[in-house]
Parts: sequence; structure tokens; C-alpha cells
Amino acid sequence: MSVSGRTMFVIASVAAMLAAGAWGHAQVQPPQPIPGQAPLVLSGGDLGFRVARRHGDKVVGNLVVRINGQWLDAETASGLKQLTLK
Repeated sequence: MSVSGRTMFVIASVAAMLAAGAWGHAQVQPPQPIPGQAPLVLSGGDLGFRVARRHGDKVVGNLVVRINGQWLDAETASGLKQLTLK
């Protein structure tokens, strides 16, 4: 039973893609939570950014607003807007 050149090419290609995927997955560092800290809010008045964790040299978090002294997560309004022609 001989294996054709085309079959060997397909097997080698699949093996190369699997190896590249494994190597790429190994390069990703999971986000690091900030140990032993309550959530930090960087703020200016009633608008702030709550830091959840660090990802390398960047911080990950949420946009927050202060209502009645309590920080609440903000959500952007998204939707369709009607276009008007004049």
C-alpha cells in the first residue's frame, strides 16, 4: 500500500497547521487580575473607569457613572437611527 504524493502533501499541511495553532495558542498570556485590591475607579466627577484586571501593560475594565454616590456600569445606547433627507 503506497501513499501518493498528494496524500502526503495534505497530511504535511494539516500537521503544519496544527503545529502553528499550538504554537500560537502557547504565546497568549491570560489576563492577570489585580491581586488583593478592591475595584479601582479612575474618575472625574461622576464619570469613571473601573479597573477589573491587567492584560500585559494595559488595563481592562468598564465605563461607570456615579448615581446617588454609587458607581454603576454604563452601557452605550446602540440602535438604528433614521436618516432624513432634506
